[in-house]
Amino acid sequence: MSTKKTSRLFTALWCMVLSVLLLPGTLQSATVGKLAGKVTDQSTGEPIIGANVIIQGTSLGAATDVDGDFFYHQYPAW
Repeated sequence: MSTKKTSRLFTALWCMVLSVLLLPGTLQSATVGKLAGKVTDQSTGEPIIGANVIIQGTSLGAATDVDGDFFYHQYPAW
């Protein structure tokens, strides 16, 4: 193989490797959504103030307000 063909092959291979490594992060950062609800005591029905609501399997979440309501919004990273 000539040096020019080897250089083009190396460049193409390098671009494919970078694409494979960077694509999953790009797809995940494009995920958006909202999560809202109310946390209450099961026996009394009173709102639970300051409860931490965590999205299972992540470190994301929100805290309830004085009415027991919470709201989480995932904004796009771009």
